[in-house]
Amino acid sequence: MKRSIVKLLAVCLSLLVFAAMLAACSGNGGSQGGGQQGGGESQETTPEGSEQGGEEGGSVYDGPEIEIVIAYSNAEEYNKPILDACAEVTEKTGGKVTFVHHFNGSLVSIMEMAQAVTDGTIDMVDLPVMNFAQFVYTNRIPTVPFLGINGEAAALEYYTAMFEKFPQMQEELEKNNMHYIGIGSYIMETQIMLNIDGEFKTPESYKGLQLVSDGSTAMDEVWKSVGAAPVFQPPSEYFSALNSGNCDGMCNAVGAGVSFGVLPEACKQIVKFCEGGLSAKAKYIVFNNDRWNSLTPELQQIITEAFTSDTFKQAEIAQAKANNENAYAIAANGNVELVELTPEEYEQWRAIAEPVVRKYIESLEAEGYAGAVEMYEYALDITK
Repeated sequence: MKRSIVKLLAVCLSLLVFAAMLAACSGNGGSQGGGQQGGGESQETTPEGSEQGGEEGGSVYDGPEIEIVIAYSNAEEYNKPILDACAEVTEKTGGKVTFVHHFNGSLVSIMEMAQAVTDGTIDMVDLPVMNFAQFVYTNRIPTVPFLGINGEAAALEYYTAMFEKFPQMQEELEKNNMHYIGIGSYIMETQIMLNIDGEFKTPESYKGLQLVSDGSTAMDEVWKSVGAAPVFQPPSEYFSALNSGNCDGMCNAVGAGVSFGVLPEACKQIVKFCEGGLSAKAKYIVFNNDRWNSLTPELQQIITEAFTSDTFKQAEIAQAKANNENAYAIAANGNVELVELTPEEYEQWRAIAEPVVRKYIESLEAEGYAGAVEMYEYALDITK
């Protein structure tokens, strides 16, 4: 009996010792495991906006840390929608994806941006629509004059519709090693800027004028039809030609005139043909295609969502409107005269221009740009 009790006490004691040891090990292990788990959460934790953005946008980034180099042709204050979208991407990736911003052509000039993103010198750019020879579907056709695109919202809607309708536009960018993301924030209103005195409202008044040209464009053909002379200037001298007085004027975005010192320094008057401008030029947000393909699908989705959301589009419209208003204000403060055509005077120009523009578009089709006429017809239809 005594022996049984002793055995029982020994067993109980053993159990107590084992339980104590187990509790101690569990405590230490729990403390160590909790530290490791806490460290893991700290490394993977993203800001509230990132976690929420992942749930709402359907994208959660779990990739490596990367840095994206983006260049702009103008100053920081003109690019707030893009800066906000970049900040959103950084937030939704928990700070793993950051952007290095280069403003005012500090990394590459506006004339070199297309080639820089093609080569991969920069990863991303708010690429101005310019008359570079390689961009026909994305530039020469959609920017033909006298479409009657009235205002920033209409311009954004127009370019978005053209990209959705015609795959040739994205294919052309892809041929230049660019991935198209969306329309940029600086939708520019194109008018006529002149550095000479006199009244220039009717087609007849432009006879004999020398006007800056950056290549074979529809507007060049319109100038020729009224007796004006387009004077080709290489990209590096495009704006300086007006500053030097070698030409009488140019057809370009009023905002660009401010950026490159044409307004108000080298300009005496702006001839405003119509609200919204003779044509509305946009900027395309493009990514170097090789770099884009190296990103994870999750990150591609996060970037695309940030730059195509309704919030971003509305910010684009507001920014473009502010940019255009600021350009006109700078011109006015510099004593640049604003001359506005009446609706009747504008219709006189359009009656002359439409058959000339159509002939130009037909010539592009004949050169091998299939679908050029269809694109022009569609542009006329959606801008009525």
